[in-house]
Amino acid sequence: MSSLQSLLVKLLSHFERLEDVFCLNHFPEILDVMHGKSQDVVFLHILNMATRSGPIRDTTSIQLLSEISQTLHDNMEFMNVKDDDSQVAHSVSRFVHMVDYGTEMERHLAFLVDCRATFGRFNELKETLVRSSNTLAIQSLKCAKKDLSFFKSCVTFSEVTIPSISGQRQFDLFLETAEESAVCIPLTELMLKVEQKTQ
Repeated sequence: MSSLQSLLVKLLSHFERLEDVFCLNHFPEILDVMHGKSQDVVFLHILNMATRSGPIRDTTSIQLLSEISQTLHDNMEFMNVKDDDSQVAHSVSRFVHMVDYGTEMERHLAFLVDCRATFGRFNELKETLVRSSNTLAIQSLKCAKKDLSFFKSCVTFSEVTIPSISGQRQFDLFLETAEESAVCIPLTELMLKVEQKTQ
């Protein structure tokens, strides 16, 4: 398996775009044959390759990278290796941060909910989830329809996620979320009332 691992890592280094790698004949089948540490190394390279450029918008890539991330997460839980654990946590967090569903904000929030359920043991990822949800909440107020209920859903997601984070980061994230809520909710409610009166 180590020679196949080496071959795939070299192959990955010759491509700029992940989509081009997935289009190679039999590439998915070769990935399915791999297992153990070799599989983890190749999957980590794929995840790092996907996150070294701009946002990830392609739904097929998002799905495949989610499955790769879940496999890495599950393998780390089984192996219980701390150094690899932090590297995987960082790579998965970066992937989640790079996902962008554009104007499909509800779909993006559903993705964050799925990630929280799937990758619950990574503190770094939970921080990324809270920050992504807070960013999504602010974006929802900037779009034309200014959906206050969606904004509140994002804030609630953050408030539910934060208690599972350990240490000082928990307080910092509560503060970040509270600041956004305190500033945005009264302002948005006021804007909606003014908008309703002018119609």
